[in-house]
Amino acid sequence: MPFSETQPHFTINEWLRVFAVMWLTYLFINVNNPISNLLFMSGPAFLRHHQPIEIIGIIGLSIGYALMMLIGLYWAGRTPAVKALFAKPRWRDLWYILAYGALNLIFQSIGNFFGDMIPTQVGVNLNNSLNVSQLDSSVVFWTVTGRQFFLTLGSQLFAVALFLAFWQLWHHYLPNKPRVATVLTYVVAAALAGILTTTPENSGILQNMLSAGFAQVPLFWAYRRSRNVLVPTLAAFALNRVLIFVLLLVGL
Repeated sequence: MPFSETQPHFTINEWLRVFAVMWLTYLFINVNNPISNLLFMSGPAFLRHHQPIEIIGIIGLSIGYALMMLIGLYWAGRTPAVKALFAKPRWRDLWYILAYGALNLIFQSIGNFFGDMIPTQVGVNLNNSLNVSQLDSSVVFWTVTGRQFFLTLGSQLFAVALFLAFWQLWHHYLPNKPRVATVLTYVVAAALAGILTTTPENSGILQNMLSAGFAQVPLFWAYRRSRNVLVPTLAAFALNRVLIFVLLLVGL
């Protein structure tokens, strides 16, 4: 199997350890509790009385989110399993970062196109109000920047773990049909990763499967090529931050 030198090959019990920690962590920050309320503080509330302790808390909690995703892998396979997702950087990774950025825009556009065709109930997402306020204050921008990197890393660790689990599953049951197994891995892992972006505020399951699911395909491709989760994370983070930063400068 490709990437056998770095890919975690776990038993079912070990995969259960990985996803138990990841899933509980994901659920915890998407339900109403003091920690999630601080992590996703509303923009108006932050602008009214932001204190250094709140900024540290928001960024610290985002770091904790990414670390919890790694803890699930560490529990299952110790240090080698964690290192397997962070291959030694190579110069070619710069190309993968650029390619992922372009592919991410294309696949996100395709996903949004098909996702918008699904009727869904539109609601106000209060958790994104801090993001909306980025153009109103440089403090908000840099706070969200620190938060965004680790939230992106944690979410992509979750998605890559799904990809590796289904890669192992399909190639185990279809050893003589590697291409079919690979296609099934991409389709099933992307669809499930898209579904798992569903929250009470973003409740359209089918719409999420299409819009967010398509966006996972470049992530899986970039990881397979680089074998380093930081490559797509840096690309997605830089693309998002540069665009917002340009808008912030124009506004100023």
